[in-house]
Amino acid sequence: MTASSPMWPAASSGAPYRTAAGATAEVRGYRPADRIRVTHGTTTVQVALAPAADGARTLLRFHQEHLTSAEEREQQRAHWKRTMDQVAAALDGQ
Repeated sequence: MTASSPMWPAASSGAPYRTAAGATAEVRGYRPADRIRVTHGTTTVQVALAPAADGARTLLRFHQEHLTSAEEREQQRAHWKRTMDQVAAALDGQ
């Protein structure tokens, strides 16, 4: 993935972005081919890539900070699990 890829909204901290659904937010941090941190409402979401131990695969991780309650954490955990399932299905279809 590159800075010009739609997966990475922008390549510089402080840059605004807009989702396909129309939500607007800001890039908080970006390290090419490593991670991006973006605001999402009152939270910050980090998407990170890392090589797996076997070197043949890549790990994709989501982390969301500043959630307000255990209930919200569980809701978001379920959301990110569905997101990971969609990513895996898309990659399996290649």
